Amino acid sequence: MATLHRTARRGLTWRPKTVGREPIAIESLVSPLRYDVVVRARFYDFLEANEHLPRERLLAAARDEPYRLWFEKVAVPRFRPWAMKTPTSLEDHFDERVTRSLDMMRTFRRDGFAGLPPVTLRWVRGVPVTDRGVTVAARLHVGDGGHRLGLLLRSGGCLEPGQYRVDPRRYPAVIDNTAILAPALDLDEQTYARFVSAGYGERRFDTVAALHSHLAGTDPARADELEQVVASHGRPVRLGV
Repeated sequence: MATLHRTARRGLTWRPKTVGREPIAIESLVSPLRYDVVVRARFYDFLEANEHLPRERLLAAARDEPYRLWFEKVAVPRFRPWAMKTPTSLEDHFDERVTRSLDMMRTFRRDGFAGLPPVTLRWVRGVPVTDRGVTVAARLHVGDGGHRLGLLLRSGGCLEPGQYRVDPRRYPAVIDNTAILAPALDLDEQTYARFVSAGYGERRFDTVAALHSHLAGTDPARADELEQVVASHGRPVRLGV
């Protein structure tokens, strides 16, 4: 039913996508709301290191990766709710997703991004508000193509103009998957802070407090935004100290 509603909404609101105009730094694109892209990038590291394993052993090992948490807490509730009907159904869907990710990695390794479809980004025309109710400054956000972005992120490249399209349709809210994954994965302070820093400039900070202090002196409005984002992620951090 969720898929039917999404399909109907897309049909009613369809507008042509525009071709990308400039390279985009992926780290800044996905920060601070889309830690799921980082999870997928690291899962490709796992796949590359373990693709020699027999299929059943590879699938079993994949269940111990953070990717499994992303699948259960983000992908399934949002895109495959029917997969939760039975434990067997969930496992079958996970195995299928891992197999598709492995195939995509091999395609990328063989053909580069030319063998993959463009990533879809979403341009927010109004005031960008996350699904946690936080107003953010960034207007360009990830739409479809998290796995492809993960491949590019781990390769160290930017998202080039020919590799993405921009969808101008209105959406109810900007997706914040970090709010789900940061507590689920119990991210340590340094990992979380360095990820979030990428969304607020070129410098990387090892604590959110240090990032907040920097922003308070250079861009108070973004410092205020950071406070709200961090709070929506459930981080027990004292800001500005």
